[in-house]
Amino acid sequence: MAKTRRKQAPKVYKVGKVTLRKRNKTWHMDYHLPTGQRIQRTTQRTDIEAATRVASEIDAKLTSGQWRQIDARAHTFSELLDLWDENNTWSESTQKGTQGLRKKLCAEWGDYRLIQLTQAVLEGYLNRRMDEDKMGRGTYNRYLSAMRRIFDLAVRWNWLAVNPAKGIKMLREDQHVPEPLNDEQVDALLKYLPRRSWVLAVLLVDTGMRSSELRNLVWNDVDFETRRITVKKSKSGDWRSIPMTQRVHGLLAELRRERANLTVVEWRDIRKDVNKASAEAKEKQRIEIPHTTPHTFRHTFATRLLDRGVPLDRIQKLLGHKTILLTQRYARTRDEHLVDAIATLEDA
Repeated sequence: MAKTRRKQAPKVYKVGKVTLRKRNKTWHMDYHLPTGQRIQRTTQRTDIEAATRVASEIDAKLTSGQWRQIDARAHTFSELLDLWDENNTWSESTQKGTQGLRKKLCAEWGDYRLIQLTQAVLEGYLNRRMDEDKMGRGTYNRYLSAMRRIFDLAVRWNWLAVNPAKGIKMLREDQHVPEPLNDEQVDALLKYLPRRSWVLAVLLVDTGMRSSELRNLVWNDVDFETRRITVKKSKSGDWRSIPMTQRVHGLLAELRRERANLTVVEWRDIRKDVNKASAEAKEKQRIEIPHTTPHTFRHTFATRLLDRGVPLDRIQKLLGHKTILLTQRYARTRDEHLVDAIATLEDA
C-alpha cells in the first residue's frame, strides 16, 4: 500500500495586514505602517499558533489606528544581522570572510535592542577586545568597517535614526607590504615545490589573481582560443580579463584533460609547502627567499611587470584595482633599478 505524503504546512501566512514568513525555525512578521514605513521583525516564536497571536496584536493596532504604539526600535541586533544576510551587497568572498566576525558580534549583542547599542557601547567593545584579546589595529578597523555597513542598513530601514558606528574613528595602521620575489627567487621556489602546490603557485604568479579568485575560477571562465581568463568573482565586484602566458596556457590545457570538475583547480593551503621549498632553495642553491604567502605572488606579479617596463595603468587593469594608488603599493621599484636610473645621467 502506497504511503500518503504528509501535507507540509505553508511557510507564509496572512494575519490581516501582517504577513508571517518562516525563516529557519522562527516566524517573522512583515507589515507597513500608515506612513509607508516597512517593518520586518521576528515574533521570536517557532510555533505558528503563538506567532499568529503576536501578529494579531500588531494587526489590531494597525486596524484601530493605534499603530504609533508599535515600537520599531524593538528590533534586536540578531534581527538586524538576519536582515543583513538577505540584503547586503558584499561579494561572496567578503561575506564568507566576515562570517566569523559577525558570529562574534551576534554572540556579544544578539539579544540587545538596537537602541541600546550606542557609540559608547560599540567603542567600549572594540577597546576591550584590543586590551583583552590583543586585537590588532587592522582587525579593529575591519570590525568597525563591518559595523558601519551593518548599522547603515538599520538606518535605511528606519530601525535607527543614526548609525552609532559613524562617529568612531578608524585607527592608523602600519602598512605591511609583502616583499615581492625576483625572478631568481621565483624560479628557485617553483623548483622545489611539489606538483600540487606548484600548479597553484604558477597560476598565481603568472596571472596576479587573488587566492579567492583562483579558487572560484571555473572552466567557462577560461577561453583557450583567445588565451584569456575572465575573472568574474572578484573582490571589487568588477569583471576583468587576463591574457595567459605560454606557461599558464599549457598548464591549463593539461589540467583540462586531467580534471572533469567544474572548478579549474583544487584549492589547498600551500604555505607549508612554500616554507619547505624556501628552506631547500637556501640549503641547495644559497638563495634567500623572504616569507612568502599566496598573496606575495600577487605583489610579485605586479613588480615583475613593472621591472619589464609595463605602465602602471595596465598593471592596475590586470590586478583589478579601483585606484592606481593601490597598484603602486603592489608594484615595487627595486633598488637596482634606481641605480640604473641614475646611471642614465652619465650619458647626458
